[in-house]
Amino acid sequence: MLIDSHSITRNAERLGWSQSDLARNARMPRATVSHIVRRGSAHPQSVRRIAEALGCSVDDLRPRTDSFASSRGVRHEAALR
Repeated sequence: MLIDSHSITRNAERLGWSQSDLARNARMPRATVSHIVRRGSAHPQSVRRIAEALGCSVDDLRPRTDSFASSRGVRHEAALR
């Protein structure tokens, strides 16, 4: 499942949490959280656990089409018209 790494980071920072704090609260290894944030994808169960720990929904951690595409240099069809 694709995730917006920036959303995870923003929500963790809002709580004053490091990746270690997030990992502890999501009940997963810190290396796993780090890997998820770097890769921008994770198993749906991992995303659910992170969302629960952060007090947000899974949808809050999913990429928005506009920001996700532009962050990867993808142009929208509307921009091509």
